Amino acid sequence: MGLLQQINGKYAPETDKRPEAAKNSGLLEKAERFSPEPENFVQWAKTRGFKHAGLLRPLQKNYVLYQAYGIDAETYPLMICSPDYLAGTVRQFGVWVSFSYAENSLTKVYQLFSEKTRQQLTVVSFLRLTDAPDSPYLVLYAFDLKTELPPADNFIRTEGRVLTHFADDTDFSGAALFRETNGFNISPAYFLELRIRPIIETIFNDKQFPAEALQRRLTATLYREIYDTIASSFSFPNAVYPGKDRKIKIILFSTQQPDAELMKIHIATSLKRLLGEKEAFSIVLHSEGTSKTISGVKTFLLKD
Repeated sequence: MGLLQQINGKYAPETDKRPEAAKNSGLLEKAERFSPEPENFVQWAKTRGFKHAGLLRPLQKNYVLYQAYGIDAETYPLMICSPDYLAGTVRQFGVWVSFSYAENSLTKVYQLFSEKTRQQLTVVSFLRLTDAPDSPYLVLYAFDLKTELPPADNFIRTEGRVLTHFADDTDFSGAALFRETNGFNISPAYFLELRIRPIIETIFNDKQFPAEALQRRLTATLYREIYDTIASSFSFPNAVYPGKDRKIKIILFSTQQPDAELMKIHIATSLKRLLGEKEAFSIVLHSEGTSKTISGVKTFLLKD
C-alpha cells in the first residue's frame, strides 16, 4: 500500500498562457454533489470544482480570510479589507459580482492579491452569502478565460448553510481524537511531525497587519490550508492530525521503513503553490518513533 496518493501533476503550477487557458474548464468545473457534506472548506472547494476560493468574514472592523483553498500565502495579508470596500464592491446580497481580464476591470480588485497572482488572474467573483450587515463573502478566482458560475439564488440555497458554517469555524489547533484503524494489520505505526509555525512566521515576518488579532486569524487560516493540503495527500489507514503549537502529526503504516527525505519531498511538492518553492522545501520533518499499539498512537498525538 502506498504511503501517499499520486500527486504528480496534481499540484502543477498554472501558467499565464491566456489563449491556451481558454481550453480549461473554467472557474466552476462540473460540480458533483457529494453526501455526506464535506468535512472542511478545502474538500468543499475541490468537490465543487473550484480551484481558488476563500471565505471573508469581519474581525475587528475589517474583513479577513477565514477559510482558503488554492490561495497563495503572499495573498493572505492582502485580503484584509474594510466593510466599506466590500459593500462598494459587492452592492447587494444574492448576486455574483465579477471582475475580469476580458472587461479590463481586474484593477479594481488587484489590491487583494499578490503580484504573482495578479499576473495570472483572468476573473474574480464575489458573492455575499446573507443579507446581514456582517455577512460572510465568498470569493472565487481563476487563471483561465472561460468562466462558469451557477445561479446565485440556487447556489446560496444549496451551499449557503455549509459555507456559513465554515465561516464560523474557530481556530483550528490542538490534538485531535484518534479514530480506530486497521493499519496495525500492515505494520507498526510510524510517527512523523511537521512544525509549521516557523514557516508561517517567516512568510508573515515583513508584513504589516492593522491589528495583532488579524495576524493571529490569518496564521490559523494558513495553518488550516496547509493541514488540509497535506491530509488530502495521504490515504487510509495512514492519517494526518493537527498538533499543538501549529504542528502536524503524521501516522504511517508500511511494510517498509518510510524514507523521511522522500516523504519531505512529496509534502513540499504539494505545498509549493501555496507557500512558494523556497518556503515549501524548507519544511523540517521529524521522525518521532514507532508503536504497535493504539495507546502509543494516542500518546504521540497528545505529546507537545
